Amino acid sequence: MSNRKKSRADKARGIVLVGILLGMLAAPGLAQVKCDIALERADRAHDDGRYDEAITFLENCLPNGIPTSQQQRAYELLALSFLTLDDEPRANEAVEKILKLNPQYEPERDRFPLRYIALVDKVNAARPVSFFNKMTRGSRKWFWVGGALATGVLVGIATQKENKVTPLAPDLPLPPVLNDGGR
Repeated sequence: MSNRKKSRADKARGIVLVGILLGMLAAPGLAQVKCDIALERADRAHDDGRYDEAITFLENCLPNGIPTSQQQRAYELLALSFLTLDDEPRANEAVEKILKLNPQYEPERDRFPLRYIALVDKVNAARPVSFFNKMTRGSRKWFWVGGALATGVLVGIATQKENKVTPLAPDLPLPPVLNDGGR
C-alpha cells in the first residue's frame, strides 16, 4: 500500500474515532433531553386520559433519566395514572418513591384528587416514624451542632473531675516547713 493510501486510511480511522468519542460524550445529554421531553409528553398523555402511554414514557426514564428536581412530578404522574387504572399496589410504590425523595411531601389539597391524597396519607402513616425524618434540613444541622456542643460540655466535666486535686490524707505528716510543732 502506498503512503498516500495509508495516510487517508489513518485519517478516516481518526475521524471515526473522534465521531465515536463525541457520540459517547453527547449520549447522556441526549438521553436527558429525551427524558425531559418524556416528562412533558407523559404530563400531556395523562391530561388527555392516555394513562398507559404516560406510564410508558415515565418508566423508560425513571429513576436515572429524569433529574432529581423533576422526579417528584414524574412519580406523582405515575401514581395518579396507576390509581386511575385501579393499580393501587403500583401507585403505592410510586408514592413511596416520592416520600423517599421528599420525606416532608404533602400533596396540594386543591390540585390533586381526594383518592390520591388519601393514598399519600395512608402510605405516609404506614412508614416508620422517625424523629430524624420529621426534621427539616436546617433543623438537622442544629440537631448535630447541639449534640456536638452537649458532648463537648460532658467531656469537659468528666475531664475536670479527673484533674481535680485531692486533699492530702489526714494521717500523713506535713512537710517540715509547714510543721509548727517543733517551736
